[in-house]
Amino acid sequence: MTAIRLNPDLDRAALRAAFDRDHRLHVPDVLASESARLLHDTLHGSPDWVMVFNRGNKHFEVSPESA
Repeated sequence: MTAIRLNPDLDRAALRAAFDRDHRLHVPDVLASESARLLHDTLHGSPDWVMVFNRGNKHFEVSPESA
């Protein structure tokens, strides 16, 4: 199995400073491109996953069929 890798071009010091300042973080292109493709292909080819997220106090689960 191929390892999922972070994008080596990320500025980790800048990301850390942003997290320390805002207490949250959005990281565009967090994965190396080959890892992003691998993850996409794996999820796209497998029905055995559910996306889970929270909005406020509400919990949501989204299956591939309803996404």
